[in-house]
Amino acid sequence: MRNYDYQQIIEALQKGVCRVTFTKVDGSNRVMFATLQPELLPEMLEELGNQSLLTEGDGDNELVTVWDTQVDGWRRFRVSSVIDFTDSFGVRS
Repeated sequence: MRNYDYQQIIEALQKGVCRVTFTKVDGSNRVMFATLQPELLPEMLEELGNQSLLTEGDGDNELVTVWDTQVDGWRRFRVSSVIDFTDSFGVRS
C-alpha cells in the first residue's frame, strides 16, 4: 500500500471531487467520490466556517471527514488506509 500525503489529499479535495479507494475497518475496500470543495458542501459547513472540525488525529492515522457525493452524506477515512487516490483532474497522487 502506498503512503499518501495528508496535506495533498486535503488540497485536492478542496479543489473538486476526488476518487478515494480505501480499506474499511472491517477489511473490505471501498471506492468513494468525495469532496471538500466549498461550493459542493451543505450549508451547515459554511455556517461552521472552521475546517479544523473536519480533521483529527496526527501523523499517518489522520482521519479525514469528507462529503460523499454519491450518498449525499458525511463520511470518514484514515489517510493510512488509502489504497488509491485520484484528483478531479484524473491525476493519481
